[in-house]
Amino acid sequence: MNDITVKVNGKDSVIAEKIIVTKDSSPTVIQARNKVNYELIEQVTGKASDHIITKRIGKHLEISFEEDSNTPDLIIEGFYDSTDSALIGLGEDGSYY
Repeated sequence: MNDITVKVNGKDSVIAEKIIVTKDSSPTVIQARNKVNYELIEQVTGKASDHIITKRIGKHLEISFEEDSNTPDLIIEGFYDSTDSALIGLGEDGSYY
């Protein structure tokens, strides 16, 4: 189990930050915002998670960080209503993806 930090990055600053505990019995739920990037960071490595599973459910984005998980660790409600928003992560090569 790895804890994941989700940083909601606006144009010039971090708007919000939330810690996600993977393999928890209930997902963390956040409300989507317009024109932000959701940066996913493994707390152990400081980089993006090696593995994520994303699933669209209506207007919401469900994210799981464990390969064997059938339940989401994070739900971003209204993600598909938001314009110009994306998931990003820092790769081992130092680039954002």
